[in-house]
Amino acid sequence: MHWHALGTGRHVLIEKPMCMTLPEANELGAAACDAARVVQIGYMRRHTPTFEKARQLVDAMAGGINMARVRAIIGPNSTFLTPTTAVISGEDMPSDMLDEATEALATRSVAGTTEGPRAFVHKLLLGL
Repeated sequence: MHWHALGTGRHVLIEKPMCMTLPEANELGAAACDAARVVQIGYMRRHTPTFEKARQLVDAMAGGINMARVRAIIGPNSTFLTPTTAVISGEDMPSDMLDEATEALATRSVAGTTEGPRAFVHKLLLGL
């Protein structure tokens, strides 16, 4: 998937989610190391005014903080979730890769099921 661009000598910017399963993430990490290329995950909230203000406040503390965790909580909302939880794949991929990238396979791999709360949370996170 994403790591094929690495094989062409390109750095890669990936819109989240970077992968749908942990094995895919491991493969991507290995491919980036092998290709000596940068893989960066896009995150739109990094440049919001609130995040920038928080960053200024932390920077002003002159090294007193080693890590800060920011959480953005988005609850179940069908207006937001319905159009974003379906994993859509293009038709420009080889069919064997397209088969591997199906939503059900990824959800089953991560959540252990395609039904119920665990599957719902996996789809929610993919949609964010």
